[in-house]
Amino acid sequence: LYALKLQHPGAVHFNRGNHECEMTNYQYGFAGEVEVKYEKKLMELFSETFRHLPLAHVLENQVFVSHAGLPGPEERLWEEWYATAPDEAAGYLIRKQQVSLNDIAAVDRAVEPNPDEHPLVIDFLWSDPKGANGYGPSTRVPGVYTFGPDIAANFLQANGLKYMIRSHETKSAGHQETVKGVYT
Repeated sequence: LYALKLQHPGAVHFNRGNHECEMTNYQYGFAGEVEVKYEKKLMELFSETFRHLPLAHVLENQVFVSHAGLPGPEERLWEEWYATAPDEAAGYLIRKQQVSLNDIAAVDRAVEPNPDEHPLVIDFLWSDPKGANGYGPSTRVPGVYTFGPDIAANFLQANGLKYMIRSHETKSAGHQETVKGVYT
């Protein structure tokens, strides 16, 4: 894939996803496979290159492409009751200042994701859309949030975009409009 990117830099686009993180690579076996077939230092090289992959792209000035989701709430509140009452949590989890494409471009992406230290990185790698408005707690990882159709619409409108494409979840039909304007 890297060779294709070098050969066709304007036509091949990579985004970093949650599987381009050390923790996930060790948890799901990619690191072990690389270390058995090759050597440990090659896994270190993979990890370093993965950390430098873009978190998102904009295609044709219209389409936002991210592996998972959108910026989460400004205050990273996490209460135990969120899991049992996610719809009520949406009232507490808000973003007043919209994140711009320039803000995203300025994020230090060459890090391992940590919701406390690098919240935008974790959002682009792990968050998912949900049917209800607002933000909600994710069941995937503590400190990760879901986003509703209002969050997606506000982000797209603020950045002059038409829709979003994401690849974090598989869909039986191959794709699905998970919330209005967001295609998985």
